Amino acid sequence: MTVEKTYQAGDAIESKCNRCKDVRMHVVVAMDGGEIVKVQCKTCGSLHKHPKAKKTTAKRPRGSRAVAKTVKALKNAAEQVQDWENALNGKDMGSAKPFGSEGSAVVGGLIDHPKFGVGVVQKLVPPNKMEVLFRNGPKLMVQTM
Repeated sequence: MTVEKTYQAGDAIESKCNRCKDVRMHVVVAMDGGEIVKVQCKTCGSLHKHPKAKKTTAKRPRGSRAVAKTVKALKNAAEQVQDWENALNGKDMGSAKPFGSEGSAVVGGLIDHPKFGVGVVQKLVPPNKMEVLFRNGPKLMVQTM
């Protein structure tokens, strides 16, 4: 069983000094309803706020939000790959035109991009853009005329 000591102005207490950057002996200078508000360092003489004790609160397990986000991201990635595979179904991968070539922007046509790989043109966005579905998701790209 621990008994917590009650302090009053003028009492000596150990506290971290903001100027010394170390735990030093201080004198209690100001109190507010039983809580120490200000202290003065006996070593350097600086006057500063007394650090409050951290409150203990019930916390959820660490990483639970990160795990939930990862699971959601994996589901979304799997859905994107499934959509991409469905869009490619029945199409000849060899017929994919290189990205940037003339006439490659046809809805339903295949494009071979150097970074994203083979994609399917989903829609044309006037005046010179197209939405292409790649394995890692849809991208809005500039088309050559």
